[in-house]
Amino acid sequence: MKLNELFKKTNSCWAKYDAYEWREYGGKLFLLPAERAQVAVYDPIKLADELIVDAINVGMQCMYDQTEDAIREHIFSFVTKYGLLGLMTSLPLAFDFTDYATVYLPVNYVTKARTLPTNEYVSLFFPFDKPDFDKDAKCGVYNIRRDHMDKQQAALYLTFAETSMAMALVVRRGYGEQYEWLANTFASWAYSFFASEFFYSGSEDETDRELHRQAMKAFACNTPQYRIRLYDDKPTIV
Repeated sequence: MKLNELFKKTNSCWAKYDAYEWREYGGKLFLLPAERAQVAVYDPIKLADELIVDAINVGMQCMYDQTEDAIREHIFSFVTKYGLLGLMTSLPLAFDFTDYATVYLPVNYVTKARTLPTNEYVSLFFPFDKPDFDKDAKCGVYNIRRDHMDKQQAALYLTFAETSMAMALVVRRGYGEQYEWLANTFASWAYSFFASEFFYSGSEDETDRELHRQAMKAFACNTPQYRIRLYDDKPTIV
């Protein structure tokens, strides 16, 4: 069964730009949309089978003894085709983390901290163009200002804000992800995939099998978040 058949009753959309670039900030290399890049919204579930194969192939390159330039090229090709990974929204334990003053995190590649103030956490992903927040002290909700947005970015904001404020942030033009975060995430996906394969078809050595068990346990830290919402009064995976 293909994944787009398995997930028929879903609501999924993602944004990708027509141009990305590597930029350095604080000695770290970030990948983010180019300054004047144009954005398009698409349904990644329709490309799920191809997307997963491409992601595992990139992860294999990250696991092998490749040069950093070669790995950057593979990551850049994937992001150009599908968009950035959206790590900012997939890591927090609460999907709507912008509703709270503090972000709670599992073990991850982005920060060693397990808790961070929300503004501080968001700033990790916006090295050059940090979004402005207005916090409502009564209900603890953040509202992003639209005064610095062009029409395209404002339309994108409205498209994703209905799902969550975090999603509206992660598709902004100024959002970026560090090379190290991307490389480690792709490598973890590939390792998790092969761990399950080797567990069932590989060595009978119990030490090897235990290693594969531990790798599969770590899979939960590398997956996007899913929620159930009502659309037209029907429960739908988002």
